[in-house]
Amino acid sequence: MGASHRFGMGLLTLAVAGIGLVAFRPRVRQSQGIPHHLPVAGIENTSPEFRAKLVEIAISLGVNPVWLAAIISFESAGTFSSSIRNSQSGATGLIQFMPSTARRMGTTTAELAALTPEDQLDYVRKYFEPWRHRLSTLSDLYMAVLWPRAIGQPDNYRLFKDGSVQYAQNRGLDVDGKGYVTKADASRLVDKRIVGSKS
Repeated sequence: MGASHRFGMGLLTLAVAGIGLVAFRPRVRQSQGIPHHLPVAGIENTSPEFRAKLVEIAISLGVNPVWLAAIISFESAGTFSSSIRNSQSGATGLIQFMPSTARRMGTTTAELAALTPEDQLDYVRKYFEPWRHRLSTLSDLYMAVLWPRAIGQPDNYRLFKDGSVQYAQNRGLDVDGKGYVTKADASRLVDKRIVGSKS
């Protein structure tokens, strides 16, 4: 039996082990079954429970599950580890929660790092909840993690420029060495985490 998740725009078909093809669109109308394979680099580092929960969270937020998996893959360097830490910024976990973000959510990065990846997904859901059904592109979903003020901005919107703390922490996003990072620069690298992406 297949699984169908209807969203409002664009159709993405996934090969799901033992199920066949699964269709995702960006606004959920109904779902039957949960896929346990997503075409994202590093997904093999996750449990079936993690994948099922990720898909359920994405659907509840009204976003494509592949996009959410790609963001976690990018932010965790493909490890999907709840304890991976950026030594420069102190950001920790699946979506690299900043210490200040963790405090606003009533926890700490140390407490988040001690959680299993499956349990940390509850904080991923909590983090994205304010933007529920408002993130209709991969780049906007990623901006909710990286630079929320860029949500809804065009892809050429400049996020950081050389000389800023943010640029220093995210220098790797400036792949062309322009001296600044655009929304497109950042989201292009996330898109590349999707197996078969043309970015």
